[in-house]
Amino acid sequence: MLIDPNQVHQIIANLGINASHAIGRRQGVIEVHMESVHVDSTLAATSPDLKEGRYVRLRFSDNGGGIPREVLDRIFEPFFTTKAPNAGTGLGLSVVRGIMKNHDAAISVYSEPNRGTRFHLYFPAVSSRTQVAEPVKAAPKRGRGERILYLDDEESLVILAKRMLERMGYVVTGSTTQPRRWRPFKPHPGTLTWC
Repeated sequence: MLIDPNQVHQIIANLGINASHAIGRRQGVIEVHMESVHVDSTLAATSPDLKEGRYVRLRFSDNGGGIPREVLDRIFEPFFTTKAPNAGTGLGLSVVRGIMKNHDAAISVYSEPNRGTRFHLYFPAVSSRTQVAEPVKAAPKRGRGERILYLDDEESLVILAKRMLERMGYVVTGSTTQPRRWRPFKPHPGTLTWC
């Protein structure tokens, strides 16, 4: 399996944020498990993105409140959210699905109200590196101290993006509000990079 580790990190972070919101303030359990599986025709029929063959399956589950049945079919839509206004953009799961598609991978979800949610992520297995001529994606461009202003109405996403971009060599100012965060960029407007 050849994957972009930064994007898989983003998948885990998005699923983790959603799981922590689903669990809320009560004590809960989040489990991550990986295994090698063979997908047969019966299992492949459960998802349009899943084909027969060998996969590495990542199972991500929580024992939170679960996803209501009436919205389960919409959770991967961009900007769809059941959170209160200003509590999230609704982009997390659509980003996860996009990353999975970029890896020719598949994702399925099972949820029961008050019993939790389980995601299965199927990454195609590769038997040897010689079968693949080039990596899935070129390495991300490294920063050289450029400044980035990252704005989002969900604080957990601001924290995540700030950490990831700083590791890549950028100087990041992250915020959930706009006005007071503009001051550091006013003297050097040409260094502003939008995300």
